[in-house]
Amino acid sequence: MKKIGIIDIGSNSMRLVIFRVTPAKNFCVIEDVKESVRLGEGVNSTGKLKLKKIDLAYHTLKIFKGICAQNETDEIIAFATAAVRNATNSHLLIDKVEKELQMEVKIFTGEEESYYSLLGATNSLDIDEGLLVDMGGASTELVWFKKRRVHKWVSLNFGSVTLAQLANVKERISDYAEKKLKSYIIGEYEKVSWLKEVGDIPLVGVGGTIRNMAKVHSIMCEYPLNILHDYSLKDEDVNVVFDYVKKKSYLHKLEINGLSKSRADIFTGALCAVVELLNFTGVEMVIISGVGIREGVLYQKLNEYGKHVENVFEDSLSDVMEHFDLSEESGERVYKIFMKIFENMKPLHGIAEIEDKVIRTASYLGRAGVNINYYDNPLHSFYMIINSGLKGIKHRKLLMAALIVSQQDKFNDIAKDYGTILGKKDIRVMEKLSVMLRISKIFNRVFLLDSDRLSIEVGEESVTFHVENEDLLDVQISRVLMSGKRFREAFGRQLIVTKKKFH
Repeated sequence: MKKIGIIDIGSNSMRLVIFRVTPAKNFCVIEDVKESVRLGEGVNSTGKLKLKKIDLAYHTLKIFKGICAQNETDEIIAFATAAVRNATNSHLLIDKVEKELQMEVKIFTGEEESYYSLLGATNSLDIDEGLLVDMGGASTELVWFKKRRVHKWVSLNFGSVTLAQLANVKERISDYAEKKLKSYIIGEYEKVSWLKEVGDIPLVGVGGTIRNMAKVHSIMCEYPLNILHDYSLKDEDVNVVFDYVKKKSYLHKLEINGLSKSRADIFTGALCAVVELLNFTGVEMVIISGVGIREGVLYQKLNEYGKHVENVFEDSLSDVMEHFDLSEESGERVYKIFMKIFENMKPLHGIAEIEDKVIRTASYLGRAGVNINYYDNPLHSFYMIINSGLKGIKHRKLLMAALIVSQQDKFNDIAKDYGTILGKKDIRVMEKLSVMLRISKIFNRVFLLDSDRLSIEVGEESVTFHVENEDLLDVQISRVLMSGKRFREAFGRQLIVTKKKFH
């Protein structure tokens, strides 16, 4: 085990995240501390960091180092972005930090900011091409990526703090101020020669502005899952949030559910930049990445250790299984049995297809809840899967897998709370799949069976599972037959298990 502290000295906020890295090079967050320092305040107009901001940033870093010491952090990686990069007096902060705190601070170029933001997003989203936007306090990085690699990039000299200084966005924005703000933003976009060429690809949003936008929207539309990573909005959804926020006074913005109080005075300007980016490019879909530059820096460090993410979902599934202390070997056996049952019973269950990620998630994580309590573990597993942070799978598919797992022992009505995501047809499908999963797990745990020794015969009135094991005990068979009632309810057939000689 190793603990790595990542310190992000941003133009708006400063953040320390401590990650625990396992021997398998998976990681999880064990500490996350944020301070709204506003280091970039005034840099665009004066070219310098304010002395009081330098002092505040220094003391914040001193606290961060103390937190790292308390957590027995093995390594600290600190970096600074646009405000420090653009200020002529940034050495006053950097030199003091390096001398008195013995902490090295790397000042990222715009290109490095773009690279690490993209590395974080593409290692946690199953997406090959898109336009990434990472809006900080004093700069905005745009990256057109293809095959998860940088195709074109630019660092624009505005961010949430600098836009707030350009127009009074703290209070209800006037028509004149809005027009002035939009004119400036569009002028900056027009300087980017390739920006209108991106075509029909999603906008991948990184950073606090984007996360707050998604959070506000999810609450407005009563989205039933508390997950922002891989949350998606249409361009008209972004306009709805902007129109809602821009009419609010500062005091009313502080009361908006989902909007951080530390961001309420600068949010309108930043959101305006997102609206105009969608208008300028014609992009119609926004996908939120809850993972960005800090995780990108960590992924780079893990690359040095030999970790390379080729498949986001498979890598994340392995990560979650290690975190939950689950056996990949057992999960793979359940998955193969599950798939064999699914394929052989297609004429009966009528499910044309189901995404492989759903079956894998249900098969591999179906016993996660045992870590909380063996009894009612399917319900515990449901909540653990939903909150596992599993990446590379859409919310709807993750929810389906969790609901399949939740109904292994008995049907329940949890699905009714997610009617905005799943329909009645989805629920009927999941009920059938939950029975298949239950049987698959019994074959794995009680029979110690692999899929090669199982054959399935679908008849007019029954479904027979032929198990190649002549030494099979009646008590083992009875464990499967205990699911007979649910099997008949789901498929309208009698469940039969026979044993035969192994070839």
